[in-house]
Amino acid sequence: MLTALTTFFATLVLFLFGGKVLEDFAFVLTVGVVTGTYSTVYIAGSLIVDWTAWREGRAGPDRGGRARGKPRLGVAPASQRASRHPGEAGHGA
Repeated sequence: MLTALTTFFATLVLFLFGGKVLEDFAFVLTVGVVTGTYSTVYIAGSLIVDWTAWREGRAGPDRGGRARGKPRLGVAPASQRASRHPGEAGHGA
């Protein structure tokens, strides 16, 4: 935040006192700094909330509609599925 504030003041000074040559460039830089800082605050806040919930094990459902880290009901892990059919090639038949 301190870096963004310092950069904002520098680009504002360029905009106000830089003359016609630097006016457009300083304006674009100022808008970019303000937009970038605003979006970073909200993106970082969301990431911290999600990360904290994940670390505490309170993560919400993933895209499949089930809790993260929980196995699907009725589907055995791959290691158990392979041992169910010993007659197939590659399973020690």
